[in-house]
Amino acid sequence: MKILLVEDDRPTRDLLTYHLTAARYTIEQATDGVMALELATLLTYDLMVLDVQIPHLDGISLCRKLRNQGITTPVLILTAYGSEDSIITGLDAGADDYVTKPFEVSQVLARIRALLRRGDRGHGAPSLVWGDLCLEPALAEVTYQGHTVPVTPKEYSLLELFLRHPQQVFSRSTILDHLWTLDDSPTEGAVTNLVKDLRNRLKRSGVIEPVIQTVYGLGYRLKDLPAPPQSRSPSPPTPGDTHQGAAPSGTNNRQRAQISELEAIAARFQASIQQRLAVVEDAIRVLQAGVLNPQQQTIACEEAHRLAGGLGTFGYDAGSILARHIEQLLQRDQPLDSSAIDALSGTLLKLKQTLAAPPQPLTKAEPLAGAGAVYQLATLAVAPSLVEQLRQVAPDQRWQVTALDHLDSLDQVMARAPVDAIAIGLHSSGPAGEAFGLLHTIKQRHPKIPVLVLSSDDCLAERVQVARLGGDRYLAAPVTASQVLNSLKPLLPSCPGYQSRVMVVDNDPMTCAAVTNLLTPWGLEVFELNHPTQFWTALHQTQPNLLLLSMEMPTFSGTDLCQVVRQDPRFGNLPILMMAAHPDTVTIHQVFEVGGDDLIGKPIIGPELVTRVLSRLERNHLRQQLACMRQQQAMFWPQPDNIALLTQQNPHSQLIQ
Repeated sequence: MKILLVEDDRPTRDLLTYHLTAARYTIEQATDGVMALELATLLTYDLMVLDVQIPHLDGISLCRKLRNQGITTPVLILTAYGSEDSIITGLDAGADDYVTKPFEVSQVLARIRALLRRGDRGHGAPSLVWGDLCLEPALAEVTYQGHTVPVTPKEYSLLELFLRHPQQVFSRSTILDHLWTLDDSPTEGAVTNLVKDLRNRLKRSGVIEPVIQTVYGLGYRLKDLPAPPQSRSPSPPTPGDTHQGAAPSGTNNRQRAQISELEAIAARFQASIQQRLAVVEDAIRVLQAGVLNPQQQTIACEEAHRLAGGLGTFGYDAGSILARHIEQLLQRDQPLDSSAIDALSGTLLKLKQTLAAPPQPLTKAEPLAGAGAVYQLATLAVAPSLVEQLRQVAPDQRWQVTALDHLDSLDQVMARAPVDAIAIGLHSSGPAGEAFGLLHTIKQRHPKIPVLVLSSDDCLAERVQVARLGGDRYLAAPVTASQVLNSLKPLLPSCPGYQSRVMVVDNDPMTCAAVTNLLTPWGLEVFELNHPTQFWTALHQTQPNLLLLSMEMPTFSGTDLCQVVRQDPRFGNLPILMMAAHPDTVTIHQVFEVGGDDLIGKPIIGPELVTRVLSRLERNHLRQQLACMRQQQAMFWPQPDNIALLTQQNPHSQLIQ
């Protein structure tokens, strides 16, 4: 599961990142509102932790923009603004919870757990069990026959992914999306090594039966147990329980590393305290010597605000109260008189004296638990037999199906959980106008939700009417449940298929036609090329987002074309998937040596091809968007140096010196 942490204060950001990472979650970080808005729009997160006073776009405005765009990700506001009006404003803007700084890390994690439970539409058991192997999400612990299995964080996350989705096959690209952030995602070879390490770890811990099964050409899944598990209620070991012998040295090493990391975070915060105090102290000196201009006062107020939020979190509760008092004095719209300046100076002195004492030690908080989300499909006037079929196949494809009796029920369902798609039935026995009225009303109320119309007869007039009313898909009987779900998947926000172009190069026209038939239903525009000698001209004409190259072709082979593309600065980063008949180890090495991203065997397996193409397109698109966004921010929004600004703009700097 992914959490987007939006916080411009580095010590606070590091502290939260440490605890959330220790809880086995993937953390994406943003330091300003514009970057957070871009990330939340491009990627899917399970939760957002949001500060209010952040650069470029404040947290309240960011929350409003997200809700206006239909993004329903749970938002926890974490800020130093603790007044009643501030809390009401934050919740009215669309936030789901509100925590004021200074905060207890354990309380923040408890609120995060509550939000994740509230937004979790699955019904997974608290303990994830496979035979005698047990994973406890609340404790972030793996045990086998009651003994702890010392897994790494990535191994834990991988095992949890399989245990939460026992019937699902995960490709390497999908595992990359779940376990790594966009910035540090490695190649798919890292997934292979991680699976191997987890298998070896479990085997060394006494797990005889293989837990992870390799599905050739598709990826990995949780292997079925050889026999039904015995009925039992595994109880996790309590902190007081001990096994024979001392704790493993690896456990002690991890504990020492965790303490060391917390100390490093606290040390970085201690270093930032003096800089922030210097900014506030310079502002007070300017006030004592003359008049403080509005920009200087705003900068000093911001630093006092960050001190108020961070000091209590890092063990200085009394210091947080004093810093908040300084912030309130600097927030006054009227010029400060001599008594207010004396109060500022006295409060700053008390703050320095408070900070001279050692802080309360930081403690490791309890990890949080959560589960992956599923897609929600609502049906209206759909045949009961088809609804039953949908409910049978939906869990394997991460769907949840809800049958509605009337349109008013839709709003009730959406009040509990967001609906990702709607299916409406058109029956020959009933009036078509009623179904068209449903479609019109739904599109008026919820224009962003994809709507699929199911008709008992394939009629052109119906198709035209559905198109005019804004219907997104039209299927005519007979239709299967898998066809319904497959036709809706390209319409989901996480699907990368929109406006993406794929160029397939193979001298066999049948292979090109098969690839086109497989990829076109997913919203991809496919260009076929049977003559590799025309490759360069066709590449410039089509401007594809992904290349599918056959290894064996006359004149120019796929490896030749791949090397040519990698040498060109314009197309050098284009995703390239190679196709080969019965690939062996030598072929695989050859593909990666010339710069290929992946290898697909012939004859082509439809699900394998679609999964790998869509995953490559999505990751490539997101990386381009993120790189462009960061380049623009670095160009137009350089981070200001508050102390330098005070020095440059201080009209009394010479007098102070």
